[in-house]
Amino acid sequence: MDLAGAVPFYSPDHPLFWSYFRPVWTPWITDAERARHGWAAVCSAAAESECLWLMERARAQSAGVTRVEFEHAATFLGRRGPTMRFVFVLVPPTR
Repeated sequence: MDLAGAVPFYSPDHPLFWSYFRPVWTPWITDAERARHGWAAVCSAAAESECLWLMERARAQSAGVTRVEFEHAATFLGRRGPTMRFVFVLVPPTR
């Protein structure tokens, strides 16, 4: 959940955050909103197997999905941290 909250905060276009695990936390994001605007999901490829399972399940229910794996190493005060691997799923809006 920390990663999911950080992505929209640091993204220049500030997309909305929706909790797939706890939709009650984000009731303003409806099925119709996700269909109209599309959605993206991000999971750590290492430890969050439930996240990856739910991502794949949601991906199977949508058309035109792109799945991307990405490695990133954050830096803080000039020091590079460990490289982490992430999985992104991008679901386009329905027309």
